[in-house]
Amino acid sequence: MKNLFKAAAIVACGIFSASVIPAHGAITFLDHFNSSSSFDINPANGDYAAGDSTATTSNSPTTDTGFFPGSSPANLAFKAGSTSPSYVEFNSFDGNIQFTGPTSGGITVGAWVKFSGADPVGRIFTLGSPDLDDDFLMVDYGNGHPSIPRAYFRDGGDSITLETPSARSFSDWNYLAVTVDLTNSKMNLYLYDTSGYAVAGAPVSVTIPVSGWNLNNPAAVGQRIRIGGPAAAGSVVWVDEFSIDDQVLSSAQIGARVESMVAGNQIAVPEPASMGLILLGAAGLLARHRKIR
Repeated sequence: MKNLFKAAAIVACGIFSASVIPAHGAITFLDHFNSSSSFDINPANGDYAAGDSTATTSNSPTTDTGFFPGSSPANLAFKAGSTSPSYVEFNSFDGNIQFTGPTSGGITVGAWVKFSGADPVGRIFTLGSPDLDDDFLMVDYGNGHPSIPRAYFRDGGDSITLETPSARSFSDWNYLAVTVDLTNSKMNLYLYDTSGYAVAGAPVSVTIPVSGWNLNNPAAVGQRIRIGGPAAAGSVVWVDEFSIDDQVLSSAQIGARVESMVAGNQIAVPEPASMGLILLGAAGLLARHRKIR
């Protein structure tokens, strides 16, 4: 069954079906980290930015082997660590983060992530204010509880966290995705292992306070997409295939994206002419299939 599911996902990815994986058409920001010389978004590497593509770095993050080892050209990943925040960030004011409105629509953020260190603790990404003094979405690992991934949502003065119910080792690659659904006031956290299996206990969901979430508020200071950040001494984080979508993806859509990457396909943004293709048979197969280990 797994092979059949993978085959369907690969076909769907290859043709970029708008109905099976509308996520591809909804991407507003995509970073493969495939350049060893610059963190700027580079379309030649398959990167995409709806707005500003220029990277700002702090404390010299580097690149290292990514989720697709042995690929040609080489696939790389963001790598950072140390107690001093090491990160790369991009402006979000100009369209890199989009959703319908402050109380409607939503986003999906995903990436392959792994950590090293005796007691790994570190920030994975932040959308919004890097200093956590305004609306934001932040995801970290081990900071709330040991070996627990956590999503932290804030809308004005109200905030809420979402964690997996049990510890999860990130010593190997895990795919982590978070959806923020402003219309239905929900946040979901998805987690998959390196083989594409949904991790037991995930996804998890929580009701979020929505009064007017605005990640592009000109009145706020430092509204950014930040990848990396503070980490405990000795902790190192790798991030690969970082993407933002301007819609709330379903479990089936996220699972199809993960299956495609496990099969060796980097996330891609299709040409507009490819967006209308429909694979109803694959869609039905994907909707019926769920894997948990």
